[in-house]
Amino acid sequence: MSDPCSGTLPLSNGMVEPDPCKASKEQQQPSKIVKLSELIDFGHTTGGNQSLVWCYRKLGYHNQEEQIQGAMQSKPHQPFRGYHPSNQPWSDKPRKRGGRKHRNKGMKYSKANHEVDIFLGNITSWSAHACHYISTAPHAVALVAEAHLLKPQLIRELKHLSKCNWAGSGAATIATEADGTSAGCLALVKKHWFSKPLTTCSDGSGLVNQGSRLAGRTIKIQGVEILVLAGYFQCGGDLDSPTNKNILQEIEDLTRGGEAPFILGADVNFSEDKWAKAVIPWLRKLQAITVLPNDSSYTCKGAEGARDTLIDYFVVSVALRPLILKCNVVLDVPWGPHLGVILTLSTRIDKILA
Repeated sequence: MSDPCSGTLPLSNGMVEPDPCKASKEQQQPSKIVKLSELIDFGHTTGGNQSLVWCYRKLGYHNQEEQIQGAMQSKPHQPFRGYHPSNQPWSDKPRKRGGRKHRNKGMKYSKANHEVDIFLGNITSWSAHACHYISTAPHAVALVAEAHLLKPQLIRELKHLSKCNWAGSGAATIATEADGTSAGCLALVKKHWFSKPLTTCSDGSGLVNQGSRLAGRTIKIQGVEILVLAGYFQCGGDLDSPTNKNILQEIEDLTRGGEAPFILGADVNFSEDKWAKAVIPWLRKLQAITVLPNDSSYTCKGAEGARDTLIDYFVVSVALRPLILKCNVVLDVPWGPHLGVILTLSTRIDKILA
């Protein structure tokens, strides 16, 4: 039974609640200050691992003053809606679902659209304009040919690109007899995609690939690991030249004879019909096809009096052919005479029937 002199009412769980009649009588005594502790008793129960604290919000009031006035006016209490471990003990609002907003909206939209863009560009030579364009590119993969970066410069530029959300590997250029440099490639993958360097890297950090005409990394899409390669074939040669043979043999070794899916973006330096005329049927050996831009008949602007040529394109595994959505050129690149090429793939690998 309740004690009429205590000013409290017992509850079913052993806790006490302020008696509004007692508080109303105390209000009539101006010499006595009514304290919150006299109106509210704090209780603690351990049944069911629940901790209930009587505070003004859980009693249905917005602040302490309103609670005192409500207790004096015998305002009915709102029912307690329950306790959840994730709720803060001073709030009666239900928990809301949701998480942290994604910091990279471009990546969020690209994954929501189930697409991935692979950029190919022969920049002719590494420059500040090319560096800015590549470092700010929104594509998931960037394959760069003819970078002309020696090994110390290559490592420095790859570390700079790493600060721009790129994970990259590259093939350093080689010096020529005419006191110049030749070739050099970069393969870059955005860091929000799972990517690894090739096993043929000559350094422990995975930044430098062997040779000077082929660089690559892996990218994992829907649990499938795909090789993305950047290449620069010998100018003026064909598929039967020793230099180009070495490039294709290295690709054959990396892909285990075409068993591993791959995407090669390269400045091939010869037209697409040369693949069918080669002595060795490389496309059949690599189980691959050529993918050319749909909206242009050339990718390299010829000098005055020379014709334009289409020598920048992709070589893709046959297994990835159903994923190809489009292949277009990019006209507004800060270098010349080559244009950029973008290959767009679907990431819905799980929807492809074997």
